[in-house]
Amino acid sequence: MKVLNSKIILTVSLGSLLVACGGASKPEKPALPFIKETAFVIKEGKKDDNITAEDWFEKKEILVVDGNESCFSNGYNTKDCTHPFELLNIHKAYGYGLSGKGQVIAIMDTGFTDGVHKEFDSNEKVITYGDLLTTTTRKECEKDHEGDDITCKYEYFVDESHGNQVASIAAGNFTGSDDNIWDTMGVAYNANLHISDFAGPNDKNWHLNHWSAAIDDAAKNGAIVINNSWGLNGHSVSDAQKVLANNPDLSINDLALDILSNTYGMVDIDEEDLNNYIDSLNNFQKQGVIVWAISNYGPNHPKLQLHDANLTAGMTELFANLNNDAWITVANAEFKGNQSIADSKVGTITYDDNGNIIFSKDDNIFLMSAPCGQTASYCLLADGTDIRGAASHFDNQDWYLSSTGTSFAAPQISGSVAQLAQAFPNHTPAQLVDRLLASANNSFFTDEKTDGKYGIEDFGNGVKHKYSDYFGHGYLDIYAALNPLGNKDVLLGESIDNSVRINLEDSYIVT
Repeated sequence: MKVLNSKIILTVSLGSLLVACGGASKPEKPALPFIKETAFVIKEGKKDDNITAEDWFEKKEILVVDGNESCFSNGYNTKDCTHPFELLNIHKAYGYGLSGKGQVIAIMDTGFTDGVHKEFDSNEKVITYGDLLTTTTRKECEKDHEGDDITCKYEYFVDESHGNQVASIAAGNFTGSDDNIWDTMGVAYNANLHISDFAGPNDKNWHLNHWSAAIDDAAKNGAIVINNSWGLNGHSVSDAQKVLANNPDLSINDLALDILSNTYGMVDIDEEDLNNYIDSLNNFQKQGVIVWAISNYGPNHPKLQLHDANLTAGMTELFANLNNDAWITVANAEFKGNQSIADSKVGTITYDDNGNIIFSKDDNIFLMSAPCGQTASYCLLADGTDIRGAASHFDNQDWYLSSTGTSFAAPQISGSVAQLAQAFPNHTPAQLVDRLLASANNSFFTDEKTDGKYGIEDFGNGVKHKYSDYFGHGYLDIYAALNPLGNKDVLLGESIDNSVRINLEDSYIVT
């Protein structure tokens, strides 16, 4: 997640945060009627352009998305690795023709090329809103004794290509070409993009009014999801709630405005701006899903330790008037090995004196970010470690970069939302979210010592799903989300309201 920093520490001991109200209860969810709908039916042997799910991992453009060089040799998997797209079963959705076609994915970020890159360069692929901070590249050369250039290398400013990377992971083009060894592709490679810059040139976009207008423009252009791989650095939802509890006379809106007004670049923020921003977030959820990356600062991080979701991702827990009907938070859980998720063990990470990560031995799943925490009931996992995506367009060449963080886990979820929306065009955004949550793979859960406190989300109509404080509902599984959810039963009785459920496998029809 790209970090935004505040200039001062607040007198209420809560700095660098985006917060609002705390402790307000949410109404219970009604039973979801979409569970009863006919699901997208997976037929054995169905192919998209004669490419099966397994065939996709013979395509270079998907293989190189995994930037872990130890896993791949000449573009092919070697050993003990699982591709991040394979982990989420994205390739199986490809095998059934789901590429995000007809969908729009909004990306609010910073560091774009305004569509000038092979991953975005197609007719009407990219819609832009407002001024963009474009990517830059620095050329460094070593000199010989006469001052002539002898070797040159290109070094990227990672922050200035962040938006490109995120957008390409969500919806970068698939060309089928092997011309460039580093060409990648996005999850929803046929989706269009709406991009907006939260900072912009000279930080001119640092204002709630710009953020609101960008969200509204994404909705106007039909975006089914908006990806936020950025956030205000600081404390967690729990930290904010403690401040509020210790300052009973403190207005939530006043606290939020104080924090925002003292964040770098933001000036002249008032309560009307704040309310408009909340309204834009709520209105967007009527037509699309909001995806927000959780902080990269985990419980053992050497610089900052968060034991709960950060405030940007978890603001729905703080603002009483902010809905989370179609809101997904995303944590980064690195996956090691080529075994199934069910056969994987949760491990721990520590840091040496130089800040290098040490992984516990013989374990497979490692939380690389802050935990889902209070957002666990609407939180999903993806592997955002060593993910390669578009960087800059420089010297008439397209450049790529491999990075790690929740920033690169979140667009995998956003791209999957577009795939699911293509399969279920009549679903509401809330129904798309619940289908993803209710089908997530949590088969690696062992006990609360490794996973954090458990909870159960009831989606109605007999569909329930376990989630944990650390890992939310588990890894997204788009293939499972495409299948019918819950038990497959036959209802016997005079009516649906007065009937007995019999398992389908134990049922038969007699004429």
